[in-house]
Amino acid sequence: MRRAPRRSDQAPQPCGLRRHLVLGFLAILWERAWPRLWPAASVAALLLAVGLSGALPLLPGWAHLLVLALGGAAVAGLLVAGLWRVRPPDGHTVRRRVERDSALRHRPLTSEDETLAAGTGDPMAEALWTAHRERLRASLKALRVRLPRPGVAARDPAAVRAIPLLLLVAGLIAAGPRIPERLAAAVSPAFGAPAPERTVNLWVDPPGYTGQAPRVLTPGPDAARVPDGSRLVAQVHGGTEPPTLQVAGSKKELAASAERSWKLTTEISQAASGPVRVRAGGDTLARWELAVLADAPPSVAFARAPRATPRGALQVRYEASDDYGVTSVRLRISRPGSDREPIVRELPAPGDDEGVSEAYENLGAHIWAGLPVRMTLIARDAAGQTAESETIRAPLPARRFEHPVARQLVELRRELAREPETRAPVVRALNAIGNKPGRYDGDYVVSLAVRAAERRLVHDQTRQAVREVQRILWETALHLEEGTAALAARDLERAREALERALRDEDASAEEIARLTEQLQAAMQRYLQAKAREMQQAEEAPRPQQDGEMRMIQGDELQKLTKRIQQLAQAGQTERAQKLLDQLRQIMEGLQQRQPSQMSERAREAQKAMQALRELSREQQELLDRTYRRSQQQQQQQGQAQQQSGQQQSGQQQAGQQQGGQQANRQGAQRQGELRQQLGELAEKLGKTLGQTPQALGQAGERMGAARQSLERGEPGQAVPSQREALNELQKGLQQAGQRARQMMQAGRGGQGRRDPLGRSRNGAQSGADVQVPEEMDVQRAREILQQLRGRAGDRSLPELDREYIDRLLDRF
Repeated sequence: MRRAPRRSDQAPQPCGLRRHLVLGFLAILWERAWPRLWPAASVAALLLAVGLSGALPLLPGWAHLLVLALGGAAVAGLLVAGLWRVRPPDGHTVRRRVERDSALRHRPLTSEDETLAAGTGDPMAEALWTAHRERLRASLKALRVRLPRPGVAARDPAAVRAIPLLLLVAGLIAAGPRIPERLAAAVSPAFGAPAPERTVNLWVDPPGYTGQAPRVLTPGPDAARVPDGSRLVAQVHGGTEPPTLQVAGSKKELAASAERSWKLTTEISQAASGPVRVRAGGDTLARWELAVLADAPPSVAFARAPRATPRGALQVRYEASDDYGVTSVRLRISRPGSDREPIVRELPAPGDDEGVSEAYENLGAHIWAGLPVRMTLIARDAAGQTAESETIRAPLPARRFEHPVARQLVELRRELAREPETRAPVVRALNAIGNKPGRYDGDYVVSLAVRAAERRLVHDQTRQAVREVQRILWETALHLEEGTAALAARDLERAREALERALRDEDASAEEIARLTEQLQAAMQRYLQAKAREMQQAEEAPRPQQDGEMRMIQGDELQKLTKRIQQLAQAGQTERAQKLLDQLRQIMEGLQQRQPSQMSERAREAQKAMQALRELSREQQELLDRTYRRSQQQQQQQGQAQQQSGQQQSGQQQAGQQQGGQQANRQGAQRQGELRQQLGELAEKLGKTLGQTPQALGQAGERMGAARQSLERGEPGQAVPSQREALNELQKGLQQAGQRARQMMQAGRGGQGRRDPLGRSRNGAQSGADVQVPEEMDVQRAREILQQLRGRAGDRSLPELDREYIDRLLDRF
């Protein structure tokens, strides 16, 4: 009988069988171990969650150690008890698991160790046995091991095991990047807690620009949010050992401030985010969490595109914000290709509760007025960070002039700004203006200025000459448009801007502000007097105003308003002072002449008729000059004819002179008739707009008719007196039309016409209903608070920290 074949004689195992057997072993082991080990794992997860929360270091040392000991003992006990009952599976169990998971028939793995029981010596039987084993090995190609099924859910139907896991996830999220630090603190109990009489305080003093008051920080795991650049003030009372402050990885020893008292002040930055500890003698006296916030840059943007007001000022609406407030907003205006420096204007900084801010800039006198420019807003915060808005391209508003010569001069000035090197067209235009003095009533100031500008451009080729000519042209245009009030208006605007800059300047003294307010009031009075004189002497009707559009204010109320600005500035209430100054700006804009677009249709028609009447008067003056010259020439010809009566003269020459004189007289008569017809049309138009026709215009028409008849008879000498009288009547008619227009304007305003340009009653009546000023009690209360702070600042009985806080408050005022 032959022996059974040994395993070494058998064919090798299929590839992968060993790996599946290992997986099956592990699956069975996990199914046996996890139901007995999950209680220990749950307790361990609960301990980790408590450690990550940061609660353990807050316990006394003995309690901290007790929690660690009990938790460790529980984990160890549950772990040992569970492992003691876990038995690893044997080979037969593992193979049977693989067979079941792989759905193998005839148990090919568990029968691997079986031998031939009978027929061992029979070659046929052994061959059949070998073929049988080969077929079993062939069925092992599709092996698989299913995932473990420990069945814990059946043992824990309430899913209590999920609670420690959820707490662990929450602890990980709460700890964030400080996981290693919290775990280290959780396993390091601090023994020897501070004595009950020892107290620890930690103050945080934010930077002054934040507007936040100092506050005491509460120890605990919650992070306190403090601004970057704040000062930490640590104070410890009690104990014998000097404490240390641990912040941002550094240790600083507190200095002794009194017996058994220590104090330290240090400035922190973003690197200080994290734990802050006060330790003494190896013990942690207190622990805080800090989150240092960096100062964000400001933001600024146009609320809408800048636009021109009806009076030619630049209206800017903008939004600016910052986490601790915007300290300044500037408007930068530049023009590409220009060699001039950009225009920079300070705008009011918005308050904490303001949304859209609004500012007005009068740049009509600038050389870029009317030309396309680039406008950008620049905001700055107290930390020195700046931000810019988007750049808007738009024309810079230009002042509108009514006088035709003034408009032409301003356009020439603008042309020099566009092409400084192209002077010839400007010189020719200035020469043409100088040759027609009648267009500006022969004003010698205008004539001299125009000639001076022309000669300067011709003989001085420097760029400085162009700028000087531009200044002359602008001042001449103002002179033509406003007369003597132009200089007073310019001084008024300069005084207002100076006061506005002083209110924005934190270093401006009360004496400086008081001086500037007095200058502003004096400038307003000078402008008022000049404007009143021009209104009394004006030949044309003043431009009417719509009811309620211009805010009127009386002289005594103006003085109260400027005085209130001074009081508010001295009390540190600069924002309210700037708002009152903005009211002054509105009053100043109200003093400017209205633009034609703001007038009623009837007022515009009246103004056009008055302007046409002035032009007709100028043409009558020119016709008078020509008639007078012809009369002088006729007298000379008659005198020469008498002297040469004894001399022979050709008849052809005498006939030519007579024919030329007659033709000139006919042309003069025709022109005089045309002027009389134009006068009739203008008189009719004025009668419709003003309600009645000035009587002087009718008399002027009669004198024009007489002059025409004299010219038709060939008697220019007789026509000169009639034309001169017609010119005088035209001037009277202009005055009468102006008076009638003023009467209509006063009646239409319901009594406000009895006020001067500043709103003061001409009959001496006073009323305070037109203006609103801050309550006196508000200013007085601010003064009292300021005085109390100054008194407490010198009180040596107060703690040093309180005195420092009061000093910082006083520094802001």
